[in-house]
Parts: sequence; C-alpha cells; structure tokens
Amino acid sequence: MSLARRPGQRHLASAALLALLCTVAWGSLQPGLAPPGHFHLDKLAHVGAFVAVSILAALACRGTRHLAAAQLALAGFAAAIEIAQSATPGRQGSLLDWAADLAGLALGVVLVQVVRRIVGAAAGIRF
Repeated sequence: MSLARRPGQRHLASAALLALLCTVAWGSLQPGLAPPGHFHLDKLAHVGAFVAVSILAALACRGTRHLAAAQLALAGFAAAIEIAQSATPGRQGSLLDWAADLAGLALGVVLVQVVRRIVGAAAGIRF
C-alpha cells in the first residue's frame, strides 16, 4: 500500500508523521487555541489535519495490514485527544470532532488509493 518504495522514504514519512502528531496533540490541548466554530470551520480543520496524518501514515506503512493497524491506532489517538480536551480549560471534547477526525483518516486513505491508481496507470505498474 505504501507509495514510498524505499526504506529511507518510509523513515522520512514516519518522522514527518510523528512531528505532525505532536503538533496536532499540542495544538489540540492548548487552552484558548481552538479553531473558530463559525460555519463548522473547526470540523474542516479536523478533517484537514487528519487527511494529512492519514497520507503520511500511508507513506510510512509497508502494506495494507500495517496501514489498517496504523489507522486504528490513529483513531484511538483522535479519541484520546477529545477525551483530554474535556480536561483542558477552555476546551471541550466532542463526538462530532472525533467523527471529523475519522472522516479525515478515511478521506486520506481514499486519496492515497486514487493517487496510487493514477500513478500506477501512468507508469504501467499494477499495485
């Protein structure tokens, strides 16, 4: 499933994924640093962040089973953030935010599949 063919590319994607997860966790747990809730822009921020997380996970993983396990772990990470936000002053956890995170994870997998098929077809490679 990985778009990254070389181990060095997977390691780089893994490092970027870890950095992004740390940034998401830090930003999610800062009091008063919530995206604006007007017009559900906060949900778009959740989806966007987790699309990026999902794509990096796909680049870091070696295969479909590895990616499935990573996606489950990332869903747990998203749930943990929402639970931790409930204990953060000025923040609140939300099932809708978690649903937006899960939508971002799923959308990231779909985008990776689409890109793989396009790149594979253009290069004559069958994944």
